[in-house]
Amino acid sequence: MTNKDLLIEKFLEHTLSAEEQLEFDRLLLSDTAFQQEFEFQKKLKASIIIETREKQKQQLRALEREIATPSRFKYAAAAAIILVVFAALIFALIRPDTDDLYASYYEPFPNLEKPTTRDKTATDLPAKAFYAYDTENYATAAALFDQIYTQQAADYAILYEGLSYMELGKFRQAIQTFELFDFEKQNNYTHTISWYLALCYLKNQQTERAKFLLEEVSHSDSQFKASSTELLEELN
Repeated sequence: MTNKDLLIEKFLEHTLSAEEQLEFDRLLLSDTAFQQEFEFQKKLKASIIIETREKQKQQLRALEREIATPSRFKYAAAAAIILVVFAALIFALIRPDTDDLYASYYEPFPNLEKPTTRDKTATDLPAKAFYAYDTENYATAAALFDQIYTQQAADYAILYEGLSYMELGKFRQAIQTFELFDFEKQNNYTHTISWYLALCYLKNQQTERAKFLLEEVSHSDSQFKASSTELLEELN
């Protein structure tokens, strides 16, 4: 196993050190072969989870058919107890790990609003906010986007403030920010915010809320339509 393979494996297992995380991020941005291998491994892990769940479901259905056989009626009570215990065990074993699913589906969202000039002396508030975002100074970016929203109630500020909190691992703050959005607007931000809010709910183990939003996005023409459909299948 190469060092790059080991980095991918440790990322998927959430065991990267801070130094390894920096190297992983660098390779993901600069090494095309590494990017392709990471995507392959990520999809492979997701497919294994799905296959395992399907096998367990088939075993459960087979046991249910066996219990329903008339010749075994006198054992029905005992078998029913076994079925309940077995079903609980299977559920515990095959229930998708929300952290793993989050890691498999989360991807940073680029700055599509205001091209960054890389000018540290910029005085325009949105320019300063996006400069902080693009340079991965997410704490500063979150604070600046919060100022923009307070002053202008701009939808893009909600999106990028929430994304900044996600990058900082502050998912409750991200949820609170995304929930400021008026989802009845149905504008260009609706499904993007819905997708990232669903991921935050997933990370926060609020699975039913995540599924509700994923259902909405899966029926849209959003760039996240396919991912929402796939993630829903894994959660159901």
